Amino acid sequence: MSSTTKHKKFGEDEENVELPPVVEKKAIITSDHDSDSDDDDAPEEEGTSNAKESVESEIKKREEALKLEQQLAKEKRRKQDTKFKEQQHEKKLREKEEEEERQRLQQQHQEENLEELPQDFFSKLENSEAISQVSKTLPTRINFNEIDGNDYLPEVKKELAKKRKNTLKKLRATTLNKGPVSVSLLPSSTSSRVMAPKRENGIMKSKDKWLKRRSINRK
Repeated sequence: MSSTTKHKKFGEDEENVELPPVVEKKAIITSDHDSDSDDDDAPEEEGTSNAKESVESEIKKREEALKLEQQLAKEKRRKQDTKFKEQQHEKKLREKEEEEERQRLQQQHQEENLEELPQDFFSKLENSEAISQVSKTLPTRINFNEIDGNDYLPEVKKELAKKRKNTLKKLRATTLNKGPVSVSLLPSSTSSRVMAPKRENGIMKSKDKWLKRRSINRK
């Protein structure tokens, strides 16, 4: 037994033993590690991209909302301006119509007043105008004794006759009969210019007092 037993030395059959593929295993391990790293980075990049898109979308929405608000405000101002111009135009038309209506009523009222005038109004008006023309043609100095001899118009002669009659009435009123003599009284305005002024007692007393003062002894 002992003779048939062979003692094997260390490393004697190593060539016949297959070793595991260490290198390939390392390669596989390395490949698994890279795949796990890529899987970890992918969600982070995807989240960053989504956040950026969300921010850009929000900014775009705000810009569109602001633009729409500005357009609405501009349209509102345009409508207000148009409405104001229309109101001003209507106001001017209304004022013009009211003024025309007022003038029409005033003219109608005047025509109605003319229709209500008496029939002899215009004849009296013509007579008054004729009298005013006659009064303008009257001479400034009148000699009543020469009225009939002058070539006056009949209207002028008639007016002069009235003046002579009135003048005689005034003269008779200011004439007094003093026996066989007739005395004509001067009017108050004429007497104030012709007669001497009245005696002022106060002034005369001062004058007498000054003249009768005592003399001053100058020795």
